[in-house]
Amino acid sequence: MAAPPKRKRESPPVPRAILFTDIVGSTRYFSLHGDQAGMHMLDVHNCALFPLIEQANGRVVKTIGDSIMAVFAQPVDAMRAAFALQQCLEGVRATLPEQDRIHIRVGAHYGLVMEKDDDVFGDTVNLAERVKSSAEADQVFVSRALRDLVRTDPRFSLSPAGFRELKGAAEPVELFHLTRAPELPKRSLLKRWTRRAGYSISHHPALVAMVVLLAVLIAAGWWWRSRPAVTNAPEALAVMPFRNLKNDDQVQYLSGALPQELNTQFQTLGTVIVRPYSSVQQYQGKDWNIATVAQELQVNTIITGSFMRDGDNLRVNVEIVDARRNRQLWAQLFPGAVGDVLQLLDQVSHKVASALRLRMRSDEQAFRYGTQDARAYDLYLRGLFLQQEIKQENNLAAIDVLEQAVALDANFARAHAALADAYATHYWWNFSNDTVWLDKAEGSARRALSIDSNLAEAHFALAHALEGKGKRADFLRENLASLRANHRYLPALVNFARYSFYMGDFDRALTVLDRIAEIDPTQNVQMRKAVYLYFAGQLPSSRFQNQKAEQRAQGVDELTQIGTTYVWLGELDSAERVVKRLEQLQPGYSGAAEIRASLFTARGQVAEARNEMEKFALRRRTSWGIAQLTAALYATQGDSEQALAELEKAVALGGPSYAWFKSDTFRSLRGNPRYEATLKKLADEYQPLHAEFDQILAETAQ
Repeated sequence: MAAPPKRKRESPPVPRAILFTDIVGSTRYFSLHGDQAGMHMLDVHNCALFPLIEQANGRVVKTIGDSIMAVFAQPVDAMRAAFALQQCLEGVRATLPEQDRIHIRVGAHYGLVMEKDDDVFGDTVNLAERVKSSAEADQVFVSRALRDLVRTDPRFSLSPAGFRELKGAAEPVELFHLTRAPELPKRSLLKRWTRRAGYSISHHPALVAMVVLLAVLIAAGWWWRSRPAVTNAPEALAVMPFRNLKNDDQVQYLSGALPQELNTQFQTLGTVIVRPYSSVQQYQGKDWNIATVAQELQVNTIITGSFMRDGDNLRVNVEIVDARRNRQLWAQLFPGAVGDVLQLLDQVSHKVASALRLRMRSDEQAFRYGTQDARAYDLYLRGLFLQQEIKQENNLAAIDVLEQAVALDANFARAHAALADAYATHYWWNFSNDTVWLDKAEGSARRALSIDSNLAEAHFALAHALEGKGKRADFLRENLASLRANHRYLPALVNFARYSFYMGDFDRALTVLDRIAEIDPTQNVQMRKAVYLYFAGQLPSSRFQNQKAEQRAQGVDELTQIGTTYVWLGELDSAERVVKRLEQLQPGYSGAAEIRASLFTARGQVAEARNEMEKFALRRRTSWGIAQLTAALYATQGDSEQALAELEKAVALGGPSYAWFKSDTFRSLRGNPRYEATLKKLADEYQPLHAEFDQILAETAQ
């Protein structure tokens, strides 16, 4: 009876780089010179190129006529090999007569493949062969997937080769011409033997244990001599948006959610300055340059990555880049499952922290994710991603997925905190004037704190809700609690500076702004400095800071404040310039009406000013911010009764601006009992908080 056929060894899909070569003009050469000369040419070709593939940690899968197919576990190795093959043949050609000189084209691609015995199959293989066919003689073409994985490595140079229609591809594929790559590493005979043995032990099981032991000893010695290049913890780092290599809509949320969560986890260690993700997400979906990003964010280390999905499988590639030298320090590929991003992210967090030499606090045994429910965590990540761009439809979608997350895990404190923030955002961003959203925010935040009383995000979300309800003192205490939980929590620091100014502590407010700038150099702290310096009576400095703020301004909210400050400073032409810019950016925006109302008031055109005031007052009659502004305008216009009514309304709604109310803007009200009583109410409320603010300032300096 015949033996049953041997079962082929088949692997699950794995990420691999596939390289193809092809001799240009080989058919014509065989025709002109005969089979014997043609076979000799192939021997020269193979003898020259096979060792280079092995030297680059690759494996020749097979030859197909005059083509070589090779596979590499690491994308960088495939790129180095591809360039080395062309360089090698350049030297070989110099030793041959003109008619015998060999020219090849090379193509490479990276993706998921199936491995059966010694062969490799899949769409990635087919596409790699077609990338090769797109190249000309002496060229190396690679796909965008490979280019993106080495784009931060200055040792590689690639130029765009355009989009090509490749057979089997659903849409045109962007290709790149590889014009420079680092030399291949030298390999000893022992390393070559060890590598070859690795390919053959699967056919000789009895040798496995011995070979594995030898490999471990060799690897241990190599690791000891060449440990990771990251020898010291970074001074400051940024986690950049990840690239979705397949532009897969189903997992697009991971491009922002994965790095944001890594950012949060590294911040919890408290041992390194991590740029807030809010300052990094501006690079989402854009081509960016390491040197430019390092300068803009003022970091010496950058973490970047990419990912791709294949069915239920997810592969994440992460690398650490020394931004000062613009070179890769470390990289690793992490396989995982789409349904368990939590487990995958935990692997990434620990490996990257170890590579960066980041120390965990003595009480930290692991990163804090807040749940063990993979589905709840995935929904939480989707909510984070949706909140990165604040739009009404995004916020409602974020609320939906976060509500699902807490339904799956009622003890998921971080999801409750994120949900509270989304509820509060719905009110603060004028998506609704209904204060029920603030009630929802307060409820979710308190639920989060009942689970984790030291969660900075939860304290801040509660503060956000309480401020909207006009509960100034309660708001301030929750904001301070947020800072105690995390001294570098940027949203709470911004409020700390803001309320230091409101309370009239200008020096403390300016000191906190400097700290904010250290944590996030992209923050336009000049805008706030201009305001604080104006009310402190330092007008030249205020003017200088406002000019710098205008140069850096992003968004209509910043421009509105800058334009108003110009009016206070008496620079009305500059304020007009800002109004024109606002109208170009967002026609009909109410902030332009706010500046125009201030401009008309400064010029004594009261009727025109009040016409503009009606436009923005309709936006939210329950907003203390609008009430404060209208009180100031009425006071400047000389309408004391209206000014007092709006001032009292502002304070009743939660208006906190003691420093502004006490300034010369309201000098027409001085001596009025109602005005003095309003100031005293705020002064009495703030009095016991000054010492607590100073204490927090000292604590956050440590």
